[in-house]
Amino acid sequence: MKKILTIAIAGIMMLSGQAFGQGFTLKGKVSGVDEGKVTLQARGGSKYATGIENGEFILKGKVKEASLHTIRIEGIRGSVQVFVENAQMTFTANKDDLRNAKVSGSKSHDVLAKYQELQMKLSEETMPASKAFSEARKAKDEAKMDKAMKEYEAVKAKQEPVIEAFIKENNKSITSAYILSSMARNYKDPNKLEAAINSLDKSLDESTYVVNLKKT
Repeated sequence: MKKILTIAIAGIMMLSGQAFGQGFTLKGKVSGVDEGKVTLQARGGSKYATGIENGEFILKGKVKEASLHTIRIEGIRGSVQVFVENAQMTFTANKDDLRNAKVSGSKSHDVLAKYQELQMKLSEETMPASKAFSEARKAKDEAKMDKAMKEYEAVKAKQEPVIEAFIKENNKSITSAYILSSMARNYKDPNKLEAAINSLDKSLDESTYVVNLKKT
């Protein structure tokens, strides 16, 4: 009986080890594309590529940590940013508009999608000042350019706490560490940047994004 129990426990441990050691699988479907090539690449990192058959593809690999990757499809302009983690993920898109691509199965990407929605809203807030600056530059009106720039900077200053609140709300997600790293150089006060870094959960301390943030 003890021998059977020992074998059963060993089997469970092996299965658990396999689950923790598994990589990612990204199953994709692209409407309007019968065949071609798709690539998935991390910034300055690993690159995965495979063919598309009947509009579908499967990419497999393994990442050390959840990280931002870019999907490009042969013959289609533009690209899609995807936060890849070791999980079963799906990707659906239409060749005519990659901006509406959908990704599921990655919790890190879910946070990224929410942040992208927030960014769209924030961009709308800065649009009037951006438009005013563009028009003033065409007219070579430096006074209006200066005014528009000050208005733009004032709006951006009000938006910083909104982004910081989003990061704190999702402080356990590595995506928040990525977001903070992407805007780190906008911080003029190093103490504010340090406070933002400290708002991230300690479980992210060894992630590449946080390590680089601390160097910054």
